[in-house]
Amino acid sequence: MKRLAGDTPVTGQIYLVVGNSQRWLSRQPDLPALEGFHFCGFDELDPPLLTRCAPQIVLSPLFGDGFDALDLALRLQTLAFSGLYRAIAENLPNVAIVRREISLAAPDIDFDILETRTLLQG
Repeated sequence: MKRLAGDTPVTGQIYLVVGNSQRWLSRQPDLPALEGFHFCGFDELDPPLLTRCAPQIVLSPLFGDGFDALDLALRLQTLAFSGLYRAIAENLPNVAIVRREISLAAPDIDFDILETRTLLQG
């Protein structure tokens, strides 16, 4: 079974991907629908959406359009999200510093960074 960093299985989970899905679709219009994946913009993330999707895992880029992982972690904490939040990034010089800053600011969120080079190796 494939895993999403550490012990997080890829299959059987509900994911909420936060970012600019319209831009992603404009670059790849033939993206397949993925079972268990929901997409929203940062400004769309609110209690009804979180209740409706009921994600176990939230994914986003480390730096999105108009938000970053710190903004999203704080919003998820405000919304009392209890699942995992993983930000995707590439070529960070010091992942530990970024991870620590976000974890200190939003201590109730299970946060980590998925580096693209690590994801592509698995």
